[in-house]
Amino acid sequence: MPVPKGEGSFPGQVIRPTLPFFKLPNGTSGLGDINLVHLFIPDLKHWGSWGLGYTFTAPTAVEDELGQGKWQIGPAASLMYYGIKNWQLGGLVTNTVSFAGDDNRSDVNVFTYQPILNHMFGDWYLGIGDLVWEHDWNDGGGWTIPLGLQLGRITKIGKHNYNLSAEIVYTATRQDENLEQPEWGFRLGIVLLLPE
Repeated sequence: MPVPKGEGSFPGQVIRPTLPFFKLPNGTSGLGDINLVHLFIPDLKHWGSWGLGYTFTAPTAVEDELGQGKWQIGPAASLMYYGIKNWQLGGLVTNTVSFAGDDNRSDVNVFTYQPILNHMFGDWYLGIGDLVWEHDWNDGGGWTIPLGLQLGRITKIGKHNYNLSAEIVYTATRQDENLEQPEWGFRLGIVLLLPE
């Protein structure tokens, strides 16, 4: 949700709340942890934009397997480049650290990178998808790196604009091979675009 620049020198903002719904291979399904990314964006430059802010996670998962059971906060930064016609290039980085929550659950200190690479064809686009690469500093292990291909369209349904997408995901590397994280996956997305 973009928030326009305010009076004076206060920058514009982008606020992205996420409430995921999961269905795991073992049959467990439900809502996961709520996450909020809040970025402050200076004036848009001719080449693109950048932003700094924070990320916040609340432990709202309905099942232990669907969330981390910890309140978390940390820095966030974004960079987008629009200098090549019909392309969107950039990314979002965050690092969340737990500060409260279930004492029986592991502490959280996770770095994430969300690459953004899309080619626009009018209202349609083709890209790498809504992927999040993750490294858990507490595990001292490697990365979880999903790869994907997404086809989407910006369209009007009724009075509102939506981003509709379908995506195939392959998890190339997993930090913990014992996790019940599928190697292959499929996602459908529907996002209400603001402002109208």
